[in-house]
Amino acid sequence: GADGGGAYGGGLMGGGLMGGGSERGGVYPVQLAGLSCSDLQSPIGQEARRATALFVRRGIEVAVWREAEDKAILADLFDRENSLLNRQLVRQGLVETTEERFRADEQEARSARRGLWQNRQ
Repeated sequence: GADGGGAYGGGLMGGGLMGGGSERGGVYPVQLAGLSCSDLQSPIGQEARRATALFVRRGIEVAVWREAEDKAILADLFDRENSLLNRQLVRQGLVETTEERFRADEQEARSARRGLWQNRQ
């Protein structure tokens, strides 16, 4: 989500992850646009971190939307096959969406009772 920070090593933290160097220099947080992951210590949060790390290792492209209030970069992450990480995490039920463009994906995960939706209505 827009209020999240980052974690080193390509892991999620509040819907974000850490990237490499930039023109600003050093390491900077990248928040995944349209996602909210509130409990990273839960089994689902840990699974989201692992899924993100595996995705990032395949090589990624970052589509920057804007700079967030906390100086993080709000972005979409694509792999070499043009698959969108943001959407994959929602479809797997590992995060909730905050954007309309992922609502159908979240509904699919809810209906299939994946991840977060295993024990929820």
